[in-house]
Amino acid sequence: MHAKTGTLSDTICLSGYIVNPVDQRRYLFTFLMNDIDFDQSLARGAIDDAVELLAGNINNLAGSVPSAPTLR
Repeated sequence: MHAKTGTLSDTICLSGYIVNPVDQRRYLFTFLMNDIDFDQSLARGAIDDAVELLAGNINNLAGSVPSAPTLR
């Protein structure tokens, strides 16, 4: 995965791509959270979990997909 973060006072973003090792295709993604009125580290963790979920579905190397992220 190659990605770049972006942050404003109440908005965080992660955009990038993942290369599928099977077909060598790039899959682009953007995750954006607005109006964050809770701990931003929790929001970043949820975005990180979403990227891991995406990578697990694309790569499917280990045969297992991480559990879905939860927000509180």
